[in-house]
This record gives sequence, C-alpha cells and structure tokens, in this order.
Amino acid sequence: SDLHGWKISAQAAFRYYDYPHQVADDPELNTLYETGFTANLHVERRLTHWLTLFADYQFEHTFSNDSVEQYAVNTVKGGLQWEF
Repeated sequence: SDLHGWKISAQAAFRYYDYPHQVADDPELNTLYETGFTANLHVERRLTHWLTLFADYQFEHTFSNDSVEQYAVNTVKGGLQWEF
C-alpha cells in the first residue's frame, strides 16, 4: 500500500515437504518431512524521482523430523536504489 509516500508490503507463506524416499534421523520415524513458515516485510520511500530508500526483513522457521533440517533465521537488508 502507499501511505504518505511510503510503500509497504507484507507476505507470509507456509510450506510442507514430504520426502518418501529419504529417512529421518530415526528410521522408526518413517520418511523425512519438513514444514516451514516464511514472513517478509518490504518498506520503501522515494526520495527523489531517481532515488529510492528501501528496507527488507525476512523471518524463516523450518521444522522437521530430522534435526539437521531444522532452523530459524532472520534476515535484514536495506539500501538505496538509483534509477537512470
């Protein structure tokens, strides 16, 4: 959306993966599966007709019956975009 010159967008996603030919840490747990959640936030502001300031944030969390496949991560980036 556009709010007083600011553009803000958000997105969220849920995913599920089932790997029928791979086993998890414990073979008694059957096949490997993974579920995950991702959320993104993007904010930008046009400073001039050719220069835009932006920032992005992403959160991702993955769950699995294999401990090696589990993780949580936060990513932040920002910068200036120059259009010519």
